[in-house]
Amino acid sequence: MGNGDEISGDGWRYRGRGLVPITGRDNYAKYGIADNPDAALDPIKAIEILFDGMTNSRFTGRKLADFFSATADEWIGARKIINGTDQSIDIAGYARKFAAAIEAAR
Repeated sequence: MGNGDEISGDGWRYRGRGLVPITGRDNYAKYGIADNPDAALDPIKAIEILFDGMTNSRFTGRKLADFFSATADEWIGARKIINGTDQSIDIAGYARKFAAAIEAAR
C-alpha cells in the first residue's frame, strides 16, 4: 500500500477515511491527497473518491457497469465494487430502497 515501516507512522496517517474509506499511502496519492490525508473527510473530495472508485474500478477492480446496465441490475454482486461480498444482502436491500426513493422523487 506504499506505507513506510511501522516507525514512519504511515499506518495511522493513511488509515481509512471518507465515505469509502481509502487506506495506504498509494491510495491517498492516487487521489492527490497524500500530503493532506484528512482531505478524504471533505464532503466534496469524499464524493469524488466514491464516484471515481465506483465508476473506474479503483477499489477492487470491479465497477458499476459490471453490475448495472439497460438489461442488468445485480444488486448483491455490486457489493464487490467496494468490499467483496461482506454484508452484500443487507447492503443490496439498502441500495434498492435508496434507488426506489430517488425514482419516486422524480
